[in-house]
Amino acid sequence: MSTLRVNNIQSVTPTDPVTINDSLNVSGSLTASGSEGIVFHTLPKRNVAGSGLSTGRLFTVSGSQLPFSGSITELNAVSASLFVMVKA
Repeated sequence: MSTLRVNNIQSVTPTDPVTINDSLNVSGSLTASGSEGIVFHTLPKRNVAGSGLSTGRLFTVSGSQLPFSGSITELNAVSASLFVMVKA
């Protein structure tokens, strides 16, 4: 795997999606925009408490694990979704 080190980028507008397969460290702020937003394919799946993760780490939770209430139609839509959470 190669390493790319970049300092002081103000803006990047790639023509193809940017894929990061290892880790991304940011100090300051990170902003992303576009028609597809940010796609997370490899976040760990955990229970709602994020067991086994360090504070500040991202993870996904199935909608069926979250304590939502509402109509059957709404619950079915939410249950089939994944939510990105941050370990507190």
